[in-house]
Amino acid sequence: NGKNLPLKVNLLVGGTTYEDTYTRMDQGQFDFAEGAITPSNIFNPIDYMSKCSSTTSISQGFNLNWGDPTDEINNDHPAVFDGKKWSYDALVSVARGCTFVDDGEIKAVADNQQMSLDSANSRIHWQATYPATATDDYGNSVIKFEIRDLAIMGGPTATPTSGYYLNDKSAYSINIDLNGYINIYVDFDEVKSIVNKMRAYETVNYFSLYFSLTYSIDLSKIDLDNTSQSSNAVITKSIVVNAVAKCDDFGL
Repeated sequence: NGKNLPLKVNLLVGGTTYEDTYTRMDQGQFDFAEGAITPSNIFNPIDYMSKCSSTTSISQGFNLNWGDPTDEINNDHPAVFDGKKWSYDALVSVARGCTFVDDGEIKAVADNQQMSLDSANSRIHWQATYPATATDDYGNSVIKFEIRDLAIMGGPTATPTSGYYLNDKSAYSINIDLNGYINIYVDFDEVKSIVNKMRAYETVNYFSLYFSLTYSIDLSKIDLDNTSQSSNAVITKSIVVNAVAKCDDFGL
C-alpha cells in the first residue's frame, strides 16, 4: 500500500557442491542473503540481522543501513512486537542476549560517564549511571559490577596507547549507590606515579583509566515480563571503558 516494506523470502538449495552455493550467492540478484555451506557451518541469522543496525557497536562496523538511526523508535514505521513499539536495535540485542530496555529502547549499562577528583583530591572518581530498570523493589541494583584489568594509560594526545596495569587492587574500589550510580575510586598518587614513569620516555598530556567493567545479572531477582516468573540463571557480560582526561585538569 506504499507504506510497508515487503519482505520476500526465497529458500533455495544451492546444489550438490559448495561451488553451486557460492555461484548462486555471488550474483547480487538480491538485497539480503544468507547461505550455509555444510550443516556444521550454518550461519547465525540474528548476527546477520545485526548488520542492518546503524549502531557500530551492534553492526561491528559493517553497516548495511543507510536510513534512519536504529537506536530510536521510528515514529513513522516502528517495529512492533507483542503489541509494543521497539527500536530495531532493541529487538536485535534482546534476541542475542540479556539487554536492558526501557520504553522500547536500549539503556546503556554504564551511561553518562564522567571523571573528576574527589573533595580531598586524594582519589580520581569515575562515575556512570546504570539503568533505572535494573533495580529491585527496594531500589537496589540487580547488577553486580566488578573491575578487571585496570590500566593507567598516557600519551601526548587524547588517544593514549601505552601504559601500565594497576596491579595493586587496594589502590582502587567500586561502589554502587541507590541513586543509580556506579562509582569507581582510584588512588591519585598511584596514577601520578604511573604518569611520571611514562614521562621518562614520552610526552604525557593525557591519561586514561582503561578497564573492563564486568557485570553479572541474577535473573532470580528479576520479574520476567511482569509475570512473577523468574530464572535461577546468572548472566555475565562486560564492556570496555576508556575514560580520558587532560593531565593539567587533574594536576598531573
